[in-house]
Amino acid sequence: MVTLIKSESPAEKPRWPIYLTNWGFTLCMVQAMLVSIMLVVSVIAEKVTSKKHWREKILKLYSTYWVINIIATPVAFTISIIYWSLIYGAEGAPLTGLNVMVHAMNSILMFIDLWIISHPVHILHFIYPLLLSLTYTIFTIIYFIAGGTTKTGSRYIYPILKWDQPGKTTGICLGVMVLMIFLHILTFFIYKIRMKLYEIRYLPSIDPPVPEKEQPVGYVNKAMANEFV
Repeated sequence: MVTLIKSESPAEKPRWPIYLTNWGFTLCMVQAMLVSIMLVVSVIAEKVTSKKHWREKILKLYSTYWVINIIATPVAFTISIIYWSLIYGAEGAPLTGLNVMVHAMNSILMFIDLWIISHPVHILHFIYPLLLSLTYTIFTIIYFIAGGTTKTGSRYIYPILKWDQPGKTTGICLGVMVLMIFLHILTFFIYKIRMKLYEIRYLPSIDPPVPEKEQPVGYVNKAMANEFV
């Protein structure tokens, strides 16, 4: 008996990994999961005497969470700005709840998170989101050369990524990278504003005042004592 296996048409093949939106959304999800796990385990460790050692073990993930959070924040902002300004109209995509969720709510949630988190933001940390953008750019070039397509059969993952026009597309990619660096610097200034508000609101009530270098943070480890994570 011969079993016929239906071949997968190009439109049916998975295309999820080719979109920067999905890369950014995954980063947001992973950093949120990491911090949630650390918080839950830390609370349990505080409540259960026999589990005190759990806190120190689970918080070894802090550096990993910190790096992913530093990447996810400017990447989310960049995706929202680029999508709604350059891609949304060109693609003619409908304004659905899912569309708003992955291209707007990601930035809103990361912006709220930026005002709540306790770890510092350093200007030189722009290297992390920049490395991600370089990785994605190289991926799109390889995908184009290999003949990859979208679900609709288009060779262009996004209308602005046309690698058969390398000069223009390279310029666009460099512009997006510059925007990402600028947005990271913006997150740095938001961090500084956050710390200034903390000083105004809480430090005067502390007697004696706590020097800036000794001000409390969510968790102190070796990584947070360095400029680089």
